[in-house]
This record gives sequence, C-alpha cells and structure tokens, in this order.
Amino acid sequence: MRERPIGWVKTRSRSILARPEGRALLYCWLKEFWLYLTDWQLGVWDSLLGVADGLLGSLSVGALAIQVIPEEYAWVLGATGVSQCLAIFGTAMLTRFILQSIPFVRWGS
Repeated sequence: MRERPIGWVKTRSRSILARPEGRALLYCWLKEFWLYLTDWQLGVWDSLLGVADGLLGSLSVGALAIQVIPEEYAWVLGATGVSQCLAIFGTAMLTRFILQSIPFVRWGS
C-alpha cells in the first residue's frame, strides 16, 4: 500500500451547486434560457402571423361595399335605434359567454 504524503488531508469534493456562486450561476443560466425560449416562441408566432397577414392581405374586400339593406329601410332602422339595440344585445351576449367560460363561475343559469 502506498503511503500518503505528510500534510495530506482527506477532503470531500463539493458540487458546484453547493456553493453560493454555483447557485447564482445556475440562476443566471436558467433566466437566460427562459428568455431565449420566450424570444424563440415569439419569433415562431411572428412568422405565423406574417403568413396569415399575407393571406388576409390578398383577399378582396369589394364585396363588403355592396348594400344589403335598401336605403329606405336603413334610414328607418337608424332613426329608431335598432342598430344600437343590436349592439347592446350582442355585447351582453358576448359578456355572458365570456363569464360562463370561466371555470367554477356561474352567474345564473
């Protein structure tokens, strides 16, 4: 058996994470990795929206200019406030749908 040198002390090697600077290093790495993943995800989303923007930009909007309701009826509907009524009704239905979509929340039926 080989002799150990004089003054040799048995030390236990410690993990890098056991030291405070190791934990700080791991924290910084995880923070940068999270930011990298976020940037990557936003880049993918931006490229998908770019394709969708190109497709929607190529659509024709000429058909939207055609009047569906004749002018006489449109004037009567505007004078009686039917458009505001429909807007309020639609907003109320949308609000009810959104509130009912929240889990464990029921504000009525």
